[in-house]
Amino acid sequence: MGASDSDQAAARHHVEVAQAGLRRLDATASTSGGDPATSVVHVAVTAAMNELDGAVRLLSAPGEVARIGCRFCGRLVMPAATLCGFCWRALSPTTAS
Repeated sequence: MGASDSDQAAARHHVEVAQAGLRRLDATASTSGGDPATSVVHVAVTAAMNELDGAVRLLSAPGEVARIGCRFCGRLVMPAATLCGFCWRALSPTTAS
């Protein structure tokens, strides 16, 4: 018994909201300086983001390119983007796993 399209869309929305929140937390931790606690937060956020990015890819329709949240503003951009089209900050392209 598979999930309905509306269930998948709802699950994807929740994952994307979680991604945006983690990206904001990571951006805040990144600008907090060299405090060891922020380094621990950054590592944890990065690990969680990698898992969420994988979930979004799995929830995407076949042939659809899953978008990822900009790590600065949280708006969805293509995984290969090198510049956010919303906040105009430089991004590192994400490699699909």
